[in-house]
Amino acid sequence: MDPSGNFIGDRVKPKYLSVQAGYARRLSSAWGVSAVLDYAYWNPGITGTAHAIGIDLGVTYRLFWKPENGYLDIALKAAGWGVAIADEGDYKLPGLLAVGALWHKPFGENHRLNLEAEAGYRCMDESALRAAVGCEYSYRDFLFVRCGYSYTDLYSSLNSYGTVGAGVRVLSRVQLDFSYLLAKGESPFKDTYAIGFCVLF
Repeated sequence: MDPSGNFIGDRVKPKYLSVQAGYARRLSSAWGVSAVLDYAYWNPGITGTAHAIGIDLGVTYRLFWKPENGYLDIALKAAGWGVAIADEGDYKLPGLLAVGALWHKPFGENHRLNLEAEAGYRCMDESALRAAVGCEYSYRDFLFVRCGYSYTDLYSSLNSYGTVGAGVRVLSRVQLDFSYLLAKGESPFKDTYAIGFCVLF
């Protein structure tokens, strides 16, 4: 686009690739900790590329009820901390501090429902408040259907969006996921989809 925002060439197709390795451990029936190492590659589709290595750290406290009522997890996390290297320009990772909660509710032996909510503060590259809510239904830990909404007050009309998705777990250890972002017309996230491949140990 030119400086006035008018298209002067072909549409670009940016590409993003992320590879993550995580470890989580329950220290007791109530407390748990987790760490995730993330490598990301970004090609804006015009000129230059960027690479980043970041780490996420979290701690969780679980409140139990009767087995048929499930449990409530309350978590604190520090996410998106690390370094970025770019061919052009100066990039920083977002650096997020957040608190969240997850309610896990079983329905019989085969059905599960997870309701999630999170609020955080983005504080490294540009300061912003962030919030997200989500819902996941699973059948026999085999089929997953998800929806959610993410909001930020940083250019909120462009960076806030809904999501829908689904997943399937095969061989009990391998999971395939698909998601699609429901963003407004001018948002850079419009018509964005993601495919995930996860191996559980």
